Amino acid sequence: MTIHDLATVLIGVGVVGGCALEDDAASSDAIASVSLASGVTVEFYEPSPGELLVVQSARAGVTPLQLTADHPLELWHELAPDRPAPEALVQAQAHLDEAARDPVVARPALTATGSVAAAHDAHPVYFIDNQSCDDHWFSDTFCGGSYDWQMCLLNHWDGAYAKSGGVHHAYYSACADIGNITLQVKMGSGDGGIWDITEGTYRYYSWFAASPFFWDSSSTRGDILNATNNRFHYFAGYWD
Repeated sequence: MTIHDLATVLIGVGVVGGCALEDDAASSDAIASVSLASGVTVEFYEPSPGELLVVQSARAGVTPLQLTADHPLELWHELAPDRPAPEALVQAQAHLDEAARDPVVARPALTATGSVAAAHDAHPVYFIDNQSCDDHWFSDTFCGGSYDWQMCLLNHWDGAYAKSGGVHHAYYSACADIGNITLQVKMGSGDGGIWDITEGTYRYYSWFAASPFFWDSSSTRGDILNATNNRFHYFAGYWD
């Protein structure tokens, strides 16, 4: 699988052997986290029972992890084969399994839109010499792939959003080049999260769910906030 085949996160065997593992959450909202020698931190969030958000964060230029496992516990065992999974993650897996047994609910067709709020015309989209997050690296790492709909914004200012109904999977990534920004992700009825991204770092989000029950969470929106006079790169990708 490529970096765009997002379901969960898997790190190579060579890096796993040198990673530092944490059962405690990296933030008060995360139910589990793993910090790796590569500089990538993987966090698990459960906004509501039966839904799981997997987040990667690192300094700009650090390659995010390839994603291959099908369930959060499989992912944990790949990352930390010698450590028991945190109880909160075990319970989250149970919630996922229970939700997957529910009847499939029909979902509307994908209807995605995206826009930049108050973008500066003085900063057209092309590769430039960036301050903290290289636009060419961001484009090569996160943009492209086989999504049904995607938006890749490079060297944008002030804010942006992407939203859709009828999604099956949703992925967001953002990197702060000048100044700090905030990425807010909402799914379905509004569950999700909000995280700050400091200058020179990125965050990469994948909404993790088994196919049948994920159809209930058929809408999504990702916003770049608190970005006035700040420059950033932003990607949103959806599968229906």
